[in-house]
Amino acid sequence: MMNIKSVVIFILLLGTSLFSQWERQDLPDNFGMVLSVDFADENNGIAGGWYLPSMTGRIVYTTNGGENWLNASYPDSTRSITSVHYISNKVLYAFGAYDTTPKKNYEYHKLTKIVKEHPFIGREMKSIGLSAADSTGGMFLKSNDGGISWHKANKLPDEIHFITSSTLIADSTVYLIGNAANYAALSGIYKYLIRNESWEKVLEIDTTSYLQRISFNSSFGVACGWAANDSSGLNGVIYKTIDEGETWNVSEFPDVEHFNNVFLMNDSTAFVAGVSQSIHGVIYKSVDYGVTWQEMDSVPNSIYFDAIAFEENSGKGLLTAVDTAGGQQIWLVYVTYDYGETWSLQELPEQYPNFILYSVIMPFENNWYISGGNFDEGIILHTDNGGVTSINSTELPTEFYLSDNYPNPFNPTTNIVYQIPQEGRVVIKLYDILGGEIQTLVNEHKSQGRFEFTFDGSRLSSGVYIYRITSGKFSASKKFILMK
Repeated sequence: MMNIKSVVIFILLLGTSLFSQWERQDLPDNFGMVLSVDFADENNGIAGGWYLPSMTGRIVYTTNGGENWLNASYPDSTRSITSVHYISNKVLYAFGAYDTTPKKNYEYHKLTKIVKEHPFIGREMKSIGLSAADSTGGMFLKSNDGGISWHKANKLPDEIHFITSSTLIADSTVYLIGNAANYAALSGIYKYLIRNESWEKVLEIDTTSYLQRISFNSSFGVACGWAANDSSGLNGVIYKTIDEGETWNVSEFPDVEHFNNVFLMNDSTAFVAGVSQSIHGVIYKSVDYGVTWQEMDSVPNSIYFDAIAFEENSGKGLLTAVDTAGGQQIWLVYVTYDYGETWSLQELPEQYPNFILYSVIMPFENNWYISGGNFDEGIILHTDNGGVTSINSTELPTEFYLSDNYPNPFNPTTNIVYQIPQEGRVVIKLYDILGGEIQTLVNEHKSQGRFEFTFDGSRLSSGVYIYRITSGKFSASKKFILMK
């Protein structure tokens, strides 16, 4: 993968304003993995997760958009909080697991062997605090004061030992994935009617399947994960319903090892992300209520995709991905402005080696959050400008411009500067000398200003290349020479 880093090109002068990309927010101590974030408005938010050293769940809240996160009060037995939801400004739900005293020894199960043999599967389960060695019970918490204090809510069905994922529909219905004990069979998918405070099991999952995430939009719902196949391997699976969970259909994907995440853009369109059998990130899209699924071609070149989400009523989306460097897992974030047709790399404050970027939400226009951690240290990243990095000085540009890169020739990095006189979408692509497209370097909505990024061609061969900018009716091309 070619590395593109956005940097500021001008010394900050009086009257110059800096628009930063992503900023890391401060969390209280002893928060090792942030699994879920939700906001009632741009100020009031909630986050849940857990802390590995003490094997305890964590809940924090904010009243200023995450500038400060404060510890909430919740039961001491909380093991892990996998999802949080605002029902109203004051009423919130949280789901996960609590520690219990083991009541019996569970038999060794086929899924336990699968977890040991497939490291990515084990990583996903460890991310949420699910372990074959521990005894847990499903947890359902409620807050009536905006997330400051929490208490146990309506009793869950007894067979649920761990809730891996949940989703809220129209502040009236919750759907969740309930896991049985110690990597044994999944209990299934459950439906909770908030007004009636009643639970209904809407799907029974067989004993060789595991569902990771669930999402609903109106009556259309999708859950994704994996299932063991006859050759001791795994296949990605997608369950879908179009009647509020009354009936379900399953699709298996032999070329996919497992799916990690699902996002429903509307009541007919869904995206799922995961990893292929050849260990490469994959995204599938359906526009017909999950009847057919099409693998998307223009996806980033990463080995693993985890979280995917889209901003409401726009083509903007975020995707977290894994790459490897020097034996470490490096997490990357990609953005799309065209419903996933093309993706470009976002600049993060750091690389965060061996962190897991587990969750993404895009609750407001250009106001987005990414969360995760490394089990000892949790992380929440935030942008309030759609991840754009720019500098606008008091003398704003009045015309388009694309610079010659510097240095040129180069090995392996060079800098490219461009400016736009008005807000708009900017696309910069890289081509070989014959005109064959290699990569999209920039695909973002930019404010009026001057911008620079550093291009790393360490994975390209020596030669002459062309980079081309398009913005509105403007286009221009330049050449550079990579000499190794």
